Amino acid sequence: MPHQGFVALTKEERRQLPHSNDIKLNYEGHQALNVGYWQSEFKVKDHGEVHELECTKSEENTIKFIQSIADMPNRPNVKWFDNGTYQGGTERGYPDL
Repeated sequence: MPHQGFVALTKEERRQLPHSNDIKLNYEGHQALNVGYWQSEFKVKDHGEVHELECTKSEENTIKFIQSIADMPNRPNVKWFDNGTYQGGTERGYPDL
């Protein structure tokens, strides 16, 4: 992409650009999940603490964040929400099921 085209993109559009650290997670019986580097970099500040990371934007933290997301199904007591979506501004967490 030419530089002029890149700088014309909004922040939201830039977060959707491909990166060599993007991953696609496929776990049998669940929807596939695309974990993009640029979107992950944006989310570290708000969600890094949950993954035991510093909540500062850095390449190292972003890669650790992606690795932590990829490892989540291997953790005990993980609950899958295949039919749910998150909308900004909603309360965090789910009631016990």
